[in-house]
Amino acid sequence: MKKLAKFEKLWLAAPVAIWFSFQPLIRLGQDETMYFELSLTLLYVAVLAGFAIPIVWQQRRALLTNKAAILAASFVAVLALSLLWTPNITRGVLTLGVAGLLLLILLASIARAEQLRRLIPTLTKVFFISAVVVAILAVVQLIAGMWVDREVALLCAGCVAEQFGFVRPNVFTIEPQFLGSMLIAPALLGIWLLLKDKLTILATSGLLLILVTLFLTLSRGAIFAFAIGLLILLIATRTNIARHLRAIGLVVAGFALCLVLQGLAAASHPTINETFAGAVSSSVDQLSLGIIDIPADQQIPQNQAGTDVVETPKYDGYVEESTNVRLSLSAMALTIWSADPLRVLFGVGIGGAGVALSQAFPEEIGAREIVQNEYLSLLLEVGLVGLALFVALLGVLLYRLGRIGAWWGVAIMVAFIAQWNFFSGYPNALHIYLVLIFFAVYAITAHRGRSTPAK
Repeated sequence: MKKLAKFEKLWLAAPVAIWFSFQPLIRLGQDETMYFELSLTLLYVAVLAGFAIPIVWQQRRALLTNKAAILAASFVAVLALSLLWTPNITRGVLTLGVAGLLLLILLASIARAEQLRRLIPTLTKVFFISAVVVAILAVVQLIAGMWVDREVALLCAGCVAEQFGFVRPNVFTIEPQFLGSMLIAPALLGIWLLLKDKLTILATSGLLLILVTLFLTLSRGAIFAFAIGLLILLIATRTNIARHLRAIGLVVAGFALCLVLQGLAAASHPTINETFAGAVSSSVDQLSLGIIDIPADQQIPQNQAGTDVVETPKYDGYVEESTNVRLSLSAMALTIWSADPLRVLFGVGIGGAGVALSQAFPEEIGAREIVQNEYLSLLLEVGLVGLALFVALLGVLLYRLGRIGAWWGVAIMVAFIAQWNFFSGYPNALHIYLVLIFFAVYAITAHRGRSTPAK
């Protein structure tokens, strides 16, 4: 392998850096509309973008004729233009800054695509191994969260056992849905290699642990997105039925082990009043949106450790409120967006969603609120013009991946596209953009029929 430049060397740190999207965190203050915080992932992106600048400058003429580069730059230009009318200039500038960093990385990656192509086997291997390590830490957090303070265990407020009777791991992310999102790519990549009979027994065990952790997050958005990606892989894979059954069986085993861990954690918690069956019932009820209600024994035994039971879980099944909040925010965003013809086309301005929502619904929404749907958030902030460019970017990349037969990439990308319906915002989901940038590198350099990312 030829000597790597600094930009390519820094890319090798991406599979590790992406996991630290919230912890440890550098807190710089706050105002009435947002918190000012820096994560290790964001700092990594800034450094990588810094090394991208000279590459972009050197290759500026070639990039000016690259259709993907022009499309991405046009989207960021629309974001920048909307600063002229945003109601939240501070958040708008910072959001544009993150988008600008990602654009620099994309442009430099396009310019250095052939060199970066050589890193794909190493990157995928490190990514999978780091996912297994994070999955192990998630199980440790599940156990530690029963005995130590929330802050010590790095648990978010909604992750603690008091919610469902068992801890929902978030490891170094802000909340479980983002940990689940990060596990989608390695999980689907592992399933693809399993279907191609390219996983060792040890790697298959690691994949099982990743799947268990994905279910432990109890993030419906991440799990449903994974299910969509899994379906794509099963349809696209021309293999024997035994391999399909093996892949499906591993997913089912992951879910079953998750339920066992949740049940044991609840039943053995020193201060939570819950049974094994009750915890399993709550988990299934939550994931199925209340459709599957498993009857559970309500007779709670005295804590075996002799400690007085202090409380029962806050929720015993499907939390309808979480779904209603998302739907309500979406409805409000659409109401504001559709109220003015210019806003329909150009939105309220980048970073302005929270302020716009608060101004329109002052009794219901605070200025720090976000639209928990990436597409509706873009629609509200940059209108049909911005959303159309964003969808065009995704569509072009998806088409290119399908054209070369990279169905593993199509599955991961469609899963991310599906999950964007459940959250929005750059800082906590930088892993998605970095994965998509490397998909662009793969699409540029791969040939039709080369459908496996690593040998």
